[in-house]
Amino acid sequence: MSNENQLESTAELVEQLSTEDQALANVVSLLQAGQQFYNEQRDENELDLVKAVRDRLFEKGMSDEQLANCYDNSRFVQEAHGRHTHAQQWNLTRWVDEQFTLVQAQDGVDTRIYRFQSVYELGTDEWLKVFDNGIAPNLLEFGLRTTGK
Repeated sequence: MSNENQLESTAELVEQLSTEDQALANVVSLLQAGQQFYNEQRDENELDLVKAVRDRLFEKGMSDEQLANCYDNSRFVQEAHGRHTHAQQWNLTRWVDEQFTLVQAQDGVDTRIYRFQSVYELGTDEWLKVFDNGIAPNLLEFGLRTTGK
């Protein structure tokens, strides 16, 4: 069954339910729509944010070995591959947060201010500006980390 047919059949079932059950069914439908949006593939004309961030880190001095170990192998970066830019941005924001959390756990440095720079609700262009001007310099200063997996 296609996603559209699934949503239509869900809507038809909702009409037959009690008010409480309708409310619950509406929530489920919204969650399904969000999941479908997240799972959409990136258009070929759309920015590949995973590649853009990797390229920026390399240009700023991160070695291929560091990037392979701490960026390419990250579960968040791997989850972002092939997804549309919005989903990539969400996963890369999680990766940034993880990096600064690891710095705090391993070095005892309070990294909350650095983690707060990585705001997900920005447009892609603004997110990249924040990444270039605030996040990347701090990642370079502290060094990339692995999760130890």
